[in-house]
Amino acid sequence: ARPPWEPWEQGGWPSGRGAGDMKAGIAAMVMAVAAVRRAGATIDLPLTLQTVIEEECTGNGALACLHQGYGGDFVLIPEPFGAQIYSGQVGVLWFRLYIEGLPAHVLDTAAGRNAIETLQAYLPALKALEAEINALPRPAPYEGHPHPFNLSIGRIEGGNWASSVPAHALLEGRVGF
Repeated sequence: ARPPWEPWEQGGWPSGRGAGDMKAGIAAMVMAVAAVRRAGATIDLPLTLQTVIEEECTGNGALACLHQGYGGDFVLIPEPFGAQIYSGQVGVLWFRLYIEGLPAHVLDTAAGRNAIETLQAYLPALKALEAEINALPRPAPYEGHPHPFNLSIGRIEGGNWASSVPAHALLEGRVGF
């Protein structure tokens, strides 16, 4: 109902892009440090609270922090994984596959090249890539996980209308490694 970058409130709840995504995790990080201090414990090591962008597709936010000289012996990521502590996190890349077809009138579909049908032919190869990545020997902490690296096709679009051979098709996905 509104542009995604416009923050707004409805029924007491904030809305808009980023209004909910990891705000609870950020609050948990801040409150955990406050709770440790309130309990009388001292934190003798340097502590940096970083919130970064692009953690789901590139890691550029974390890389930018490293380039600014921030580092550490460990990182705590407050993702909602349940009541567990993990000693590693997968890397993630987003990808886009764009196919150009050859448009034609529906009367003679053989005169064209259907971009959507061509795109569909890539799906088995993408699933095979996912299986190949997961079949490789894995270092700790992934060796005990049956399928840690997932490939997700999250978006497909194509064509202009139903009575033409589709001139284009787009697939967007994400792969863990």
